[in-house]
Amino acid sequence: MEDQFPLPLECLRIILNRLATDKSTRALARLLRTNKYVCHATLPYVYSNPFAFFIPTNPKSTFMALLADYPRLRSLIRTLLTSVPDDQCPGLVKAMYYSSESTTLTASSSEQRHWHIDYLAHLQHFQSQTGTSWSLLVDLFRGLPLPPPLKQYLDEHGLVAEYDARAPMTQWETSEDDEEDGHTGSKLRPSTLGHLDLDIHRELTWTICSRVLAQIKSIVIPLSDIGRYLDAAPQMASLQSVQFKMDTVADIDEWWRFDDRLTADALAKLALVKTQRIADLESAVAFVQLHTALFPGTLTHVSCPSHKANLGATMQVCPDNVFRRLVGAIKVPKQPSELTDKNWREFRADIAGTDLSRVRTVHVSGPDKDDWYEQLKATPFLHRCTALEAYYMASLGPDSFKWAVKKDTGVLPPLESVDIHAAREPLGSEVDDIGLAFGKKLQVLKATGYRLLQDAVVDQDSIPTITIGRGWDVPVLKYLSVHMLSERLVMDPTLLSRCRDLRRLDLRDNLRSYNVHELQRYLPAELPYLTELFLSGTPALAFNPDTLRTSTELINLVLGSHSSVSQSFLEAAVESEGDSPNGPVLLCRPEWTWDWFLPRLVTLDLSIEFALSFQFRMVQGTPCLQTLRLTIFSTTTPTVERVLTESDFTTAPRALPDTSAPPGAFDPYGIPHDEVSAIYHCLKGLQLWMEHPHAFSVPADHPDNADTERPPPSDAEQLQERLHHLSLRHADYLGAFSGRQAAAREVFERHCRGIEAITAASPICKRVYETLLAARVRYYRKKSAQAAAVAVLRSEQPERLIVPSLRTLELNGRWVISDDVLEVMLGQVFSSLEAVDMFRCEGFGMHAWVEATVGMPFLETAALNRVLGADISVALRMACLKAGVSRDIPLFETETRKRLRYKFVDGDYTFAEGAVIEL
Repeated sequence: MEDQFPLPLECLRIILNRLATDKSTRALARLLRTNKYVCHATLPYVYSNPFAFFIPTNPKSTFMALLADYPRLRSLIRTLLTSVPDDQCPGLVKAMYYSSESTTLTASSSEQRHWHIDYLAHLQHFQSQTGTSWSLLVDLFRGLPLPPPLKQYLDEHGLVAEYDARAPMTQWETSEDDEEDGHTGSKLRPSTLGHLDLDIHRELTWTICSRVLAQIKSIVIPLSDIGRYLDAAPQMASLQSVQFKMDTVADIDEWWRFDDRLTADALAKLALVKTQRIADLESAVAFVQLHTALFPGTLTHVSCPSHKANLGATMQVCPDNVFRRLVGAIKVPKQPSELTDKNWREFRADIAGTDLSRVRTVHVSGPDKDDWYEQLKATPFLHRCTALEAYYMASLGPDSFKWAVKKDTGVLPPLESVDIHAAREPLGSEVDDIGLAFGKKLQVLKATGYRLLQDAVVDQDSIPTITIGRGWDVPVLKYLSVHMLSERLVMDPTLLSRCRDLRRLDLRDNLRSYNVHELQRYLPAELPYLTELFLSGTPALAFNPDTLRTSTELINLVLGSHSSVSQSFLEAAVESEGDSPNGPVLLCRPEWTWDWFLPRLVTLDLSIEFALSFQFRMVQGTPCLQTLRLTIFSTTTPTVERVLTESDFTTAPRALPDTSAPPGAFDPYGIPHDEVSAIYHCLKGLQLWMEHPHAFSVPADHPDNADTERPPPSDAEQLQERLHHLSLRHADYLGAFSGRQAAAREVFERHCRGIEAITAASPICKRVYETLLAARVRYYRKKSAQAAAVAVLRSEQPERLIVPSLRTLELNGRWVISDDVLEVMLGQVFSSLEAVDMFRCEGFGMHAWVEATVGMPFLETAALNRVLGADISVALRMACLKAGVSRDIPLFETETRKRLRYKFVDGDYTFAEGAVIEL
């Protein structure tokens, strides 16, 4: 049976290739333990590029990912070293990777089981670098103890003193253990650790790769060790890609030179390092030239990226003239399929000689230097990207897309997605040119303008205008986002009517003053698929609210501006159409009726004019609304105010039907909605716990909490399989309530049985499930209590506006609210709130504020920002005693800018968090 398997080898390889692509290390590890036949078939997929499984997908998480994966990385390196004879392994590598209990590399039980396998026979790619700094081979972090064998090796060979003698900046570094343990302590200076990292990385790379040079296809070569690889170049017949790692520090920040920070001895050391760096770079060029001469057409990729060496914080950069020689030494045609930060410098080194006909994506950050921008402006290349589908890069000038509008190149590339931003100068006609030229297939268009200095534009009338949309034909446009930071954004009034497929619309400018007679409102448009609408400045003021009547899928709605507000402008909303010097225009906004039906709206954020004219009856048509934010505060108009009365919170004459249902209601087929949801979420929680056990903890006070470990591996695998088959998918969940009674009951009962089987198999799983279920029960009880409270309010005052779904309310600005209106608003209309924040609201007293907030059963956070009077202590004492407050309520005192908390404890009050008021 060792040489048999039910699948043909071709089918097994397809599965293995998919598992390796998805980085399914657990599945591959299981296959390695299946039998000899499957093991030999799996080995190449695991060890041909072993470090690929550890490269994080998110560069920002590299450091933490390395810390988490350090034990696995160490185990992998030890596994690879089992194929190296003990007498050929350098002492420094042995000291780093041998265990403290043994003198040979046979510590792991899994390694002992397959000690006879030659893992290096499958090695083809040695990609040991994650980015600009972190190495996958070794990174010794300051403050962490060194392995005892490594510490002993350093002591015996006097390497600490040798490393200190190399570093120019040693005299400016300190170590916590220098005085106590000397240089033999477990904590070393950064430069010492840096040199130690460098030596281990260099020796380990050569120890592993030197045995299989003929089969290596890609490698990261430490530049300081280029001599050995230059001599071995004739053996590297399969090499296709090489990266030179600039691992020494030859470039330092200028601030090191200030105040004689570097002594004459340090400057002499630095000069030697720079001299050696130049020699190493010349050797790298010679390596590439020799290899291309010996094996023409084999080496296709060379890079020498900037590197932030561990020896210091300065970025080490390969000079442009040397990099051009490295790239120029490759004689094969350059036909990239994408231009990214990884190959951007190589492309710039030979723009004219690069074939761009296959480029589908241009995704480049920057520019970080002026020569980057000027070089590309002087050498246009976009017209040569005939297969381009996605462009994410800085604009290369106002005329960078004129070639597409003029159709100078004949057939245009099928551009579908564009994300462009201004770099060294403001945007011009680029956005409009892109829409005109590529509109037929364009799905995503995002543009961000150039932010001028604060005093660059003094007169608002002199702000330049960016016009977009005229003549666009964009039938498949789904995402339109244009942010003008220093320009006025004007869109063709008919554009939205040609964008029926829009999902997200985000148009903004920093308009701070406007003329009502110059604004042109957009024509009404049908946007049935729109889910997010963000408008600010000119686009918000020109928006036609009739568009909302067809936008029933809307989830987030944000409208506002930075403009100077005046009540006269709001009154001008009754003006009609007229003429202007440029022809017929629509002079002002249409009437906002606030009676739209938006059943999926979750967030509503209005500011300035829109908040001033907002009518609360709108929430009758938003049964899912959770966050309401209304801002009338403006630094240019601090005196604008709005007075709220009880009439603002009455239902409209034609109230929309209530589409919400009590959370505890039963579906038509007799299955409790809450119970199915609880089982669904608990199963998902169990599955998450099985995959990440340390991310979930059972409460410390749980009975029988001694065993908090995962089940044994065999039990864990079985439970994982059960969870995989029993986990309630959304398709099943929705299907249970789609009209199939028998299927619904079967789904519910099947997952109940699944829960019983899983919890019976492991006590720890049972405890995890009980904790999860208790949390879900508390959640549904809270929802049921909210629904019951709403039902009582509606029965008592049917004309009162009740908003059961709202969880967060923010009122910013001079909202004038009396004590009685505050009680109605918080105690009845928004009684289910979990957070309320009022910034500079006026009209009500502290008694009313405390009584209204402490009486809200679900409130978790209540914040009030106002200047508190001298009678605050008396007001709080009387109001809280009357209301029986028994929990924290935060206030904000604007004179001291400190957050104030008070709590009712044993009949008196305790202030905390830096409060300045004494009781």
